[in-house]
Amino acid sequence: MDWKEYENTIYEHFRAEFPRAKITRDAKIVGKYSKVGRQIDVLIEETVAGFEMRIVIDAKYRTHRIDVTDVEAFVSYCSDLGANKGLMISLEGYTQAAANRAHYG
Repeated sequence: MDWKEYENTIYEHFRAEFPRAKITRDAKIVGKYSKVGRQIDVLIEETVAGFEMRIVIDAKYRTHRIDVTDVEAFVSYCSDLGANKGLMISLEGYTQAAANRAHYG
């Protein structure tokens, strides 16, 4: 499996799980703070109880575990995109520091 197949597998999973949501692979949104176009691996948008929800998914296709600096960058990225939730998916898992930071981010 290469990174494109990995991202597509994640995209297809969420499409099957949430068939009514608008789900976009390789989406582009201008950041609130950065004011530049940001690339999103998988974007889920849906209206829930009258509120627009945005979920950003980052598919990490790496040969090592995700570290705390990756999670901190992702937290900032989600903020810039106005995401209500963010998911960082990794084949190799996460360091304990990364998991701790994600829990409080």
